[in-house]
Parts: sequence; structure tokens; C-alpha cells
Amino acid sequence: MNLLLHSPSNIVNPLARQRFMGFGTGSSGGGVVILPPVAGPDIWLDANRESFANNDPVGQFTDWSGNGNHFTSSGTARPTFKTGRINSRPTVQADGVDDGMILTSFASKTAWSLFYVGKLITNTVSNVLSVDDYNPDSIYYLWQYAGANVGNVNANVSAINQCSMTPGTTYAYALTGNGTTGTIRANDNTNGSVSANFSKATAPMRLFRRGDGAYSNYEIAELLFYPSVLGTSDRSLIWSYFNTRYGTSIPATP
Repeated sequence: MNLLLHSPSNIVNPLARQRFMGFGTGSSGGGVVILPPVAGPDIWLDANRESFANNDPVGQFTDWSGNGNHFTSSGTARPTFKTGRINSRPTVQADGVDDGMILTSFASKTAWSLFYVGKLITNTVSNVLSVDDYNPDSIYYLWQYAGANVGNVNANVSAINQCSMTPGTTYAYALTGNGTTGTIRANDNTNGSVSANFSKATAPMRLFRRGDGAYSNYEIAELLFYPSVLGTSDRSLIWSYFNTRYGTSIPATP
């Protein structure tokens, strides 16, 4: 767990200072505050803050933003908590057979940014994250492993090609959308951009699968979702935060 144990005036590093002065989500004795790298996420999933033991089934991937946007699962479909997976930090790992998690209702967003750190384990075409599954309105956004070491977006408005996604390799990713453009970028600076309306409708979000299956053998360490397309300085902060925490590289273009 990455805790900041200082007062703002004592923090010299600009990134650490901004994190301390940013959006607080909770505290414990002595004024310790755990903060996201950029203020104001709608969703903040962080395996480092979960209390599971190694190999425990995960019924809830907790949202630490304070907005209650928890991803849940039940029965045999629960993914597994794994310790020491990415830069000696824990992850939530799906088996690629029937594991998946869902945020059952999430409001529409005219613009958004999603950042996360994760790893594909098995070289099988599959779906990592989905928003707005096909039913009932034929609107969908699917972030998927397409095979041949690439990840791309398959959406009703357009595809976005393509980023690196090599099985067994950890990546940080940034996905964004608004009324005119959708983008994807990996920490190795592979990226894609398409002109189309990628605003998000009100619908469920899923991890490790899409509505009709396509399960992914994948693990996620941390995920942040913001209700806007973040600017260059904020994106740079998040890439730097992931670099410090998980050892992922910082892309040449944030």
C-alpha cells in the first residue's frame, strides 16, 4: 500500500505533493491520506488496498473513489486475488473460463478517460473490458486482445487500432473518448485514434469478459476512470505514478 505520511509542506517531489494535495478518499490516524494520482476519478480500483489473501476469490473489486462504483462477481465466476504479481504488487486475476466482474449501472459520460495496469496471461483472443454491451440498443465498446500481440477497440461507431498486448508482459494503458474522438495508448507508445462519437451511454461495465462471454485470462492491478478527457499534464502524472508503482515505462507522448 502506497501511503503518504507527510504534511503537504514537507513534500518536495512535485508528483507526491500533488497527490497529497489532491482528492482525498480516506484517512487513518495521524492524518494519513491515500490519494489517486489525479483528483476526481469516478472509479478507482486498487488491488493494493484489498484485504484478500493469496488465491482468495474476489466477490468485490472495491471502488476507492468514494462513489460506490464497485465491480462484483459471485459463485464460481469470481476471479482470484494474487499477491506478488506485478512489480511485487497484487492483482485481481480472471481464469479465462468463466470469471468476470460487473458494475451493473454506470451513468452516461459525454467524455471520459480510463487508465489501468494489467497483463494478459494466455494467448487467446478475448475481451478485457466492455462498456454498453450489445443489448438492448446495439451500442457497445469492447477493449480486447485481438491476437498477434495487439489490443484494439471494437465499438459500434468504429474500431480503434492498435496497441501492444503481448501475453506475459505488463502494460499500462490509457483509453479515452468523447463526442468526436476515441483514442488508445500503451506505455510503449503504440497507439490509435479514430474520429467518431465515443461518448458513453448509461449501461453496465464489465471486466475480463463481454456480455456474451469472450472471457479473458487477464489480471489487473489498478484502474482509474475519469469523467473527462484528461489533459497532457494530468496524463503525465498518471503515467509517472504507474511507472513508480509498477515499473511500466512512460510513453514518449502522454
